[in-house]
This record gives sequence, structure tokens and C-alpha cells, in this order.
Amino acid sequence: MARLISQNTWLRVFWSATSFPDKPKLKPGMLARFPRSDWKVYEAILSIKDEFPVVPMFSDYMLEFPSDYKPMRVSPTAKLLYSSENDYIYCKGNSTKIGEKYKNIFPVAAQLALISEMKSANYSLGNSYIHDLANGKGKTGNASMWRWCSTDHHLAIVDEQLTRAFGISRERVAPIIHAEQLQLV
Repeated sequence: MARLISQNTWLRVFWSATSFPDKPKLKPGMLARFPRSDWKVYEAILSIKDEFPVVPMFSDYMLEFPSDYKPMRVSPTAKLLYSSENDYIYCKGNSTKIGEKYKNIFPVAAQLALISEMKSANYSLGNSYIHDLANGKGKTGNASMWRWCSTDHHLAIVDEQLTRAFGISRERVAPIIHAEQLQLV
């Protein structure tokens, strides 16, 4: 990269990669781990950052393989994806066509909640949702909600890792209080 980019010519360069598996072959009830090699490679890049004219910024495909962006019309499978510091964790349940239908997500969340890397419910909104599912609280949600909570957690963990990698300190800020419509006038 240093041969391609001259000093002070580019403001930002983004390095994008994924090590999320293309098509993991899992049966219902299985939990599998896949190394987050994309993050490990980025840590290696940061370890020699002085050799780069511009330090590349991190970008990943989160919890998807790039070819999975094609829309499909199929009944969803109850599944949750989770990121730890070192692994992508894939927890698969039954199809929503069989058994308890969308309640099939409850045992998936309960299984995920047992892993040692599981963060607390207040780590992110996604974690809170997963903990509620694991405890059988609230509604089951749907495939979009399951993807949202997994993605929300992934963004929180990557933010934490980038903050630590770049030595950025985080100040606690007061929670946002949403104004009522008439207060905005």
C-alpha cells in the first residue's frame, strides 16, 4: 500500500474484509465459532502503522458474507449471530415453519446466553434484546429483529475494539432525553 499511496495525497483509506463464513453448514441446535481473522489482520496492520503513509481505517461486512446481500423469499430460520473479541459465533435453531414457529428463537437465545463471551444486557441495545429472548420475555420478533440485535452488538464490540486500538478515551455522557413534539416548537 505504501507504494500505491504517496504521503499526504489521500486523507483516508479504508481496509475492508471479512472472515465470516460463506455458507456455514450447521444443523438446528448447533453453535459454531469462526475466527475473526479480519480483525486479527487489522490489528497486524496497526502494529506496523508507522510504515503506512495513511493508516487504513477498519471496515468489515459485519455478520454477513458479501454474497448474502441478495434478497430471498423464504421462511426464516431462528438464528442469532454474535461477535466476540476473537470469534464470530453462529447459533442456529429450527425453521419458523415448524414446531413453535417464531418461538423457536427462545432456545437459540438461551443457548447463546450461556457462552462465556456473552456481554451483559446493558452492553448494547442488541444485547438487551438477546437477554430478553433468552429469558422468554416479550415478543419473539422476526428475522429482521434478530439481524438487528446481532448487528447492534457487533457494532458495539467493534467500536470498543477500535477505541482501545487507537487509545481513545470515552467520557460518560448524560443519556439523551427525547423532547416531546411541542418542546421542539
